[in-house]
Amino acid sequence: SLEEIVAAVNVRKDFYNLKTGINPKEIYPSSIRLSNLTGIYVQPNKAVVGKNAFAHESGIHQDGVLKYPQTYEIMTPESIGQPKGNIILGRHSGKHGFQSRLDELGIILKEDDLDKSYERFLLVADKKKEVYDEDIYAIVADEIRSTQQTWNIVDFHAFCGSDPTIASAMVILEKEDERIPAASTGDGPVNALFNAIDKIVQVDIQLERYSIHAVTSGTNALGEASVAVNYKGRLISGHGSSTDVIHASAKAYLSAINKVLQEQQVKEKLLTGV
Repeated sequence: SLEEIVAAVNVRKDFYNLKTGINPKEIYPSSIRLSNLTGIYVQPNKAVVGKNAFAHESGIHQDGVLKYPQTYEIMTPESIGQPKGNIILGRHSGKHGFQSRLDELGIILKEDDLDKSYERFLLVADKKKEVYDEDIYAIVADEIRSTQQTWNIVDFHAFCGSDPTIASAMVILEKEDERIPAASTGDGPVNALFNAIDKIVQVDIQLERYSIHAVTSGTNALGEASVAVNYKGRLISGHGSSTDVIHASAKAYLSAINKVLQEQQVKEKLLTGV
């Protein structure tokens, strides 16, 4: 893969006597952003950019790396843009600590986006012991996307039992200070919630792809959902994250719907000149 070639050339310059025009410190951030955009995630054991690439579980390995990293690492995490986390982010972390980690990750936000991302970070940190870099990427991406929403989720409830065919859900959506409720059933809680959303927004789309991914490990991990809907023969993607996978799924579906509605609004303005 490209990142492995770049890493090999940089590490063994004496052997290959080559150089590339690629900035290696953009490798890890680019990999995370691409995963967030496509919904296709890197396997943990992937060389260079996998989350286990610089992980050490063995006590002997940990001791060796702490004393002299090159004992087991021929390259540093920092060399590919993966920050070495010295600050553990949690619910007691202040805005300065949060912004400091954003700076380390190379994420630049406007003041209002920073405030919204920090508020969301506190909500996530309240449910998790630690917030990892992968969580921060998902939080920031999710908050930036939500600032462009036409419809927003105010509240929802999903119900199911051992028989998923009788699952039901209700949702309240908001648009320009107008709140509209709807309820529906479906083949499982996610499908029921999507059906309830469809009743409100009334957009002619078909769900083509749906996936859910745990951004980090553990039962309290932040989940990120990705969907692709078919709108007039084109696939439009949507993404959403939450510690509740059903909430993440609803946000992802609504994200795709909002993109469709925004496209419709742009076309109407072009046609009417308003």
